[in-house]
Amino acid sequence: MVTVGWVSAITAVVGGVFLVFRYFCNQLVGASRDLIRVIRAIRKVREELADKSSKPPTAPVSEESDETSTV
Repeated sequence: MVTVGWVSAITAVVGGVFLVFRYFCNQLVGASRDLIRVIRAIRKVREELADKSSKPPTAPVSEESDETSTV
């Protein structure tokens, strides 16, 4: 026959296992959220770099003429 002591011990062990499981699940969820943030930041930077590279570069306007004058 199962005594009250055994029921309490089994309940405590099951509760402890559940708490450890919940802790690791929360850690995993937090890590995956951080990873998603990093991936989104990388995508944003890639898009910005792609936008900059797709625009034609603007040459600085020089005041000197390209043509050489003969004196």
